[in-house]
Amino acid sequence: MNALDYAQKANGSFALPDACFKVKALMEDEQAQISDFADVIGIDPSMTSRLLKIANSAIYSFSGEISTISRAITIIGTQAIYNMMLVDVAASAFTHFENQAINLKRFWRMSVFLWFSF
Repeated sequence: MNALDYAQKANGSFALPDACFKVKALMEDEQAQISDFADVIGIDPSMTSRLLKIANSAIYSFSGEISTISRAITIIGTQAIYNMMLVDVAASAFTHFENQAINLKRFWRMSVFLWFSF
């Protein structure tokens, strides 16, 4: 692949879904409520499933099961949810590139290393 091929693939790879923009707008709206976030996230079954799985993970170690989107958002926080959405977009975007162009293992290892070094 040449540079033009990569640019053409990247053009379609990095489009953020509407839900990302809606969540970001809600984060900036002082009047927004948890139910507003839940309405946006509840439309996407994959995001809902991931959110509930994270809220029920050992990281948060709640004694009872978190079964509603609103409760999961309250536990995890809106910024973390927005970040989770961005990670999903980035992960799907990188699947379009050949492994010869980007060493994905090294990329993610360095990203995590840089994140924790701050």
